[in-house]
Amino acid sequence: MTLALIDIVILAISVAATMMVGLSAVRSKRKGDHVRMRAMSATEYILAGRKLTAPLFAASLTATWYGSVLGAGEFIARYGVVFILCMGIPYYITAIIYAFLLSKRLRKNEAVSIPHLISRSFGTGPGYAAAIAMLFISIPAPFMLSIGLLFHSIAGVSVPVGVIIGSFASLFIVAKGGLASDVRANVAQLIIMFAGFGALAVWCIIRLGSIGEMWQHVPTLQQSIPGPLDWQVIAVWFLIALQTFVDPNFHVRSAAASTPSAARSGLMISVAAWMMFDGIQLLIGLYAVSYVPTANSAETFLNIANNILPMAWKGLFVAGVFAAIMSTLDGYALVSATTIGHDIIDSVRQKGHSRRSLLIGLGTTGIIGVVAAIAIPSIVDLIYKAASITVPALLLPIYVAIRKPHVAKQVSGFGLIATLWIVVPSCVALLTFFANALWGFGIEPMITGLIASLIIFFIIRGSHATDTGE
Repeated sequence: MTLALIDIVILAISVAATMMVGLSAVRSKRKGDHVRMRAMSATEYILAGRKLTAPLFAASLTATWYGSVLGAGEFIARYGVVFILCMGIPYYITAIIYAFLLSKRLRKNEAVSIPHLISRSFGTGPGYAAAIAMLFISIPAPFMLSIGLLFHSIAGVSVPVGVIIGSFASLFIVAKGGLASDVRANVAQLIIMFAGFGALAVWCIIRLGSIGEMWQHVPTLQQSIPGPLDWQVIAVWFLIALQTFVDPNFHVRSAAASTPSAARSGLMISVAAWMMFDGIQLLIGLYAVSYVPTANSAETFLNIANNILPMAWKGLFVAGVFAAIMSTLDGYALVSATTIGHDIIDSVRQKGHSRRSLLIGLGTTGIIGVVAAIAIPSIVDLIYKAASITVPALLLPIYVAIRKPHVAKQVSGFGLIATLWIVVPSCVALLTFFANALWGFGIEPMITGLIASLIIFFIIRGSHATDTGE
């Protein structure tokens, strides 16, 4: 992209404002009194003292949800309106189910993370296994890569350098104040996201014509459902949306809500905000397909912005893209640091919760994430493979732990088998990846992993029934 000086200034101001808002969370209520990192408890750092209101919950979760915003543009450019059926509706449905089945009970639970929940419900062995599985999905490598690609596009720096610069800025915000800093930054990021994308949508209409006129230029295949895809592929997207149930950002914000009702209300507000933002993305994407197509579909949004936005407005849009990616990077960095520091290091040490362990976890997250982002330069591959490994391992255990505590108590009595219930499905999914690569089977790894999880669960339940004479 070509940015004028005013665009760069607006982008810099937006980033600086976001960081200042986030860092303001380390101040106490008393003017001038700073809460030092070492004085904050694990609950204050990880869950912001469990004081999130529904609006703050919704603002934070909505901002955190759009780290792959450039991927949305790529999808719309390739497949058209079916974007809503693949990347919208499945997630609205799973989030609503999460709100009514899990959010309230999760808030009432004292667990600060998913591995902590699994450990409390099934034992320390399954808890450690859950922590390892959670790292696959919580290490923010895809979003570090997105930041690197964005820096490369607007500043011309190499992707690895962009990854390091963007990741450092994001991790710094989280390091200073944990979830409280993240949530405050998310509020600013959400405003910038909607402002940037909303401005681009308006300028599309001003410069290129009405929505009705645009629709006449959309290629026929992109106007229809299922469009270029088939129904089997769409079904796979509904399967991928199951990631919602094991997403650590959902857990952290639900656990941090001020009340169980705030958790449910926050989720419902989030779904409404997602619908609005997805509508804006779809509108921009269709204008791009109709009037300003690009050979590189991953740059769909950046390309149309570069072609039609005046100076200053272009800077606002780039700030919106930057905010969307950074907000997600922040959120996953925090939960990854919690997994490493709280659920692994502190659990092994058995000396209570240490602020130092959380900072070690954050540093480790940064190193692993940067290496993964540079080694696997594909956002889609990083997200897809991580979800395929983690969802089979944790989907059923999380549901049982929250909704069926009496069953969880039974499972916890099986020791090693309870641990294998989490380990084996991930391994089966990994083996399926290898089998597909070597022999071209074309089997969905998440399906084989979920089948393995169900089989082990029924074995445990059957063994319990035999032992008790049921």
